[in-house]
Amino acid sequence: MVFAPISALIGGLIGGYFVAPTFLFIHKKILGKKLLYGIQDRPQPQTFKKIMRGYYPALLAVNVNSIILFSAPWILDLILNKELMEMGGLVYTTIYVPGFLVLLMFTIGLGTLVFSPTWFLTDAGIVYSNEKRVAGTDQPVEGRTVGGRFTDFLRGYAGIGVVFSYIQFLSVYISEQAIPPNPIDVIIFLVFFLGIPIFLLIAVIPSLILLDITREHRIRFARNFAEKMGITDFVEISFEKVNRR
Repeated sequence: MVFAPISALIGGLIGGYFVAPTFLFIHKKILGKKLLYGIQDRPQPQTFKKIMRGYYPALLAVNVNSIILFSAPWILDLILNKELMEMGGLVYTTIYVPGFLVLLMFTIGLGTLVFSPTWFLTDAGIVYSNEKRVAGTDQPVEGRTVGGRFTDFLRGYAGIGVVFSYIQFLSVYISEQAIPPNPIDVIIFLVFFLGIPIFLLIAVIPSLILLDITREHRIRFARNFAEKMGITDFVEISFEKVNRR
């Protein structure tokens, strides 16, 4: 409970200051052929409304946890006295669950490390448009943030992946019971695991607050790197109705 917020904070800082430039480089140099880039300057909101940013890093942490446990079960031997627990007649829920919780302290840091670059780029207002790419075609003109494109991909992976993780945990839980578990036990098991993302979301809040406090510094950092890549123009993106009559 103490280390998880620290892990999330470290991951958020490392991801933002070291990985955000990589994300921008990939977008502009690899994905951004014939795209127009610019900087949209938006006023800072007076109230803090970014707590839900921590939800998808939490889901990603759960997903990575299940991948580690089921693809490398030897890791349990490093963090738990598994043999002693098995000698006591303990099964899946009392062996894997403690290991799952211990690993969360590290994977939540990985979750914020992956998502924080998108927050840096979004807060810096780095945007792009496909106007040049679709010129001469019937494709619509789009304008969006660079961070938003990566966010959509990462959210999709985290959301779908966590569903499969829960299904995998539940199937193994049921299969390793000496007798079929009763519905109440299954419900308790599901409530416990469904509550984990909420705990992780709370653990991410301190890092979100610190990133909000350092918003101006983060924006300067991201824009300075964007400038080195030739992104210097300030732009405005609008959505206006057109009278076709």
